[in-house]
Amino acid sequence: MTTAETREEMHQEEDTLPAFFIVLALVGTLVIAVVLCLIAWGLLGSWEKEIRPDGRFPEMALGRPARVASMRQGLFGVQKTGERKIEAQRRLLDHYGWVDQKRGLIHVPIERAIELELAEGAR
Repeated sequence: MTTAETREEMHQEEDTLPAFFIVLALVGTLVIAVVLCLIAWGLLGSWEKEIRPDGRFPEMALGRPARVASMRQGLFGVQKTGERKIEAQRRLLDHYGWVDQKRGLIHVPIERAIELELAEGAR
């Protein structure tokens, strides 16, 4: 018998999974998830009743924490010192102005300074 010969009585089965078992596994997973969520909800509720038997939350009435003058609270506030510094530096690069008026030193916009340097180098 060679490999080219075929046997009529042998056939290959299709590679399919039965949809019933897939649906059953999904439904089982959902049921387990819902049961676990209900257990967690019940446990949290019972623990909350142990901690707060009257069901009140007095810390909600405290309001915002008071600002302490002697402590630096800048970390929690919005600070944009870096952005302000970069903006000031860009203004210096883009405008004319005095560096030292007594000595007659000025600063020029960076683009103009580059043009002047290129023109001076070409001479």
